[in-house]
This record gives sequence, structure tokens and C-alpha cells, in this order.
Amino acid sequence: MDKELDLVVTLLPDSSGSTTYYPDFGPSASGKGKNAVTKEETPFGRVSVRTNEGEPTSGEVNLRFCFYDKSSGDPVTLSYFHWTVYDFDERNTDNIVKGKVGIKEKLAIHVSQATSYQLLDNSEVEVSCEDGTSDVPCPAGVRTVFHSSKAGRKEDNPLDPNDLSDEQKARAVSFEFRDTSCWEF
Repeated sequence: MDKELDLVVTLLPDSSGSTTYYPDFGPSASGKGKNAVTKEETPFGRVSVRTNEGEPTSGEVNLRFCFYDKSSGDPVTLSYFHWTVYDFDERNTDNIVKGKVGIKEKLAIHVSQATSYQLLDNSEVEVSCEDGTSDVPCPAGVRTVFHSSKAGRKEDNPLDPNDLSDEQKARAVSFEFRDTSCWEF
């Protein structure tokens, strides 16, 4: 039976219990993101997080993603799906020359929520453990961190998941989930 689903993104409290983050959330009401350069709709959902200069943790958020039946509002567990995060890159890396550090995009997740994850052999996404070690897989209770290693620009944002450049593929990580209704990162 086919059902129309909603994917609901919820902002979770940080470790101190605070939800005083600085988020700018997408996707748009249509559930599709917009390309930053052309402003045209893409098949990608988009969550954007604003950062504030001088506030190093302003761009950190904890999110929960959950599937719900669009008609009834009931939670839905999917037997199998892939969730891919694209466009891991860095901005303002030219400021390193001026004594400033650029912003490195990262995603921290307890990978035990997923059946597996996949990176390409030529991936530009670096993997480490949130406790500062690089011994992957991370110990129980420690999130795995996927983070950027190369500068990006708006023009390298993907427009079509079925038509990706090698660079766009190298800046993505794909997770496989089974029997899942919600996951957090």
C-alpha cells in the first residue's frame, strides 16, 4: 500500500537542555530545496543553519527526522531506505590567510541508528569520532563525525541526485536504514 508521507524535522535541546540555537530551517513548504545560485527548486530537501561571527557554536544543532502518515499524522516505520547528505564543503577558507579559520561543515551521528553508511573511495568527507579520536568505528555512545575537507562554492551544489559530478559524489555520505521511523544527528 502506498502512502504519502511527511518528513518532520525537529530541533532538539543541546547537552545543556537549551534550544537557543541560531537555525534558519528549510525545506520550503513544497518539501523541495532551492539551488543557492539559480533559486530553482531541486528534488533535495534542505536544512540550513545560520552561523554568527564570533560565536563558534552558533551553527550547531541537534535534529530529529521522523516519518509520519500525511493523512492520519501517525508515525510510520519504513522497512528500508537510504538517506544521503550532500555538499560537505567549507566556506571562508580564504580567511585562513588573514588569520581566521573557515567554517567546516560536519554531521555527527550515532551510526548504530543506521544499518550501514557509504563513502566513495575518493571521498573528500573525512571521518572521525566525536571524542577526538580517529579510530572508526567509534566506541559505543560516541557519535561518528563526517566533516568537510575542501572549500566549496555555491556553483558546486547538486541539482539532481541522478546527475552528480565526481566532485559532488565525493562530498556526500549515504546511510542505509532498516525498520526506522526516526533518527537523529
